[in-house]
Amino acid sequence: KMNKFHSISHISKVTLLSKILAKQMKLTEDETKILIAAAAFHDGARDGSEGNSNHAEGGAKAAGEYFEKNSQNVFGINNDQIGLVQVAIHYHEYAEKYAGQTDENIIKELAEHYGIKEYDFNSLKRICEVLKDADALDRTRFFDRGTLDPRLLRTDIAKKGKNIKFAIELNQSVARKILKDSYKVTDEELEGNDAVLILKQKREEQERKRRKIESDKKYGRENNDTVIEEEDVTLEDLYDILGLNDPERENEQPGISDKKKQLFELYETSNIRMIDVQGFADQMRERRDWR
Repeated sequence: KMNKFHSISHISKVTLLSKILAKQMKLTEDETKILIAAAAFHDGARDGSEGNSNHAEGGAKAAGEYFEKNSQNVFGINNDQIGLVQVAIHYHEYAEKYAGQTDENIIKELAEHYGIKEYDFNSLKRICEVLKDADALDRTRFFDRGTLDPRLLRTDIAKKGKNIKFAIELNQSVARKILKDSYKVTDEELEGNDAVLILKQKREEQERKRRKIESDKKYGRENNDTVIEEEDVTLEDLYDILGLNDPERENEQPGISDKKKQLFELYETSNIRMIDVQGFADQMRERRDWR
């Protein structure tokens, strides 16, 4: 169970942003595999509450169990890399002593906790930093709470204006899709307006309705209202949103550059299929016994 801010849609975007940052930072193939696996699992153990401060540790545990049982897996993770994935997941929620500055001692402690004996510390640090920054870039999905502060990003690559702008535009597009698919908002209603703000207002309206339904049920009052369940935005949907599945649409949108398309196509050249990442995320959402 996940809340709307830490949904499959969020996991999909963080996975995508991780891949883009990995390419720009020239991470190795192995580093990228570990990063993508960690991104796919990073919020898999949330229980649906807004806080759930131990979710990263639960996600690391679930990831360890999954990879130990599936030595042949779609992420290409081997036994020696499981602990590295777990460290990155666990570290992603860690509140650094100095915001935006990686706590190297905590990474070392986590490496010891997960039984990693021999590893490249600088490599693991890069993976942890990229996952934290990718997760932070998706804070552009918020309108007025927990918003992105670029000064607190850890890597110079993530701080680049083009990456921040891309994250903002991506979340505007995702919000528009959710509004159109789940709330039946029209293009005319969205034109010239902030989709993230409108989505926030729609969600607040649904939350008030949900609470009213629960209250009426508790006190035996009749209430025939229903709460809208949003559809998740998957990695395939992100391709569609950006016009990368439709050559004709891309020609109509000159803003989608060849370089950006090449970044997305890395998903196809790796051994990680988007449908597999999405399938696993769906399984994690349905789990109730992750602890």
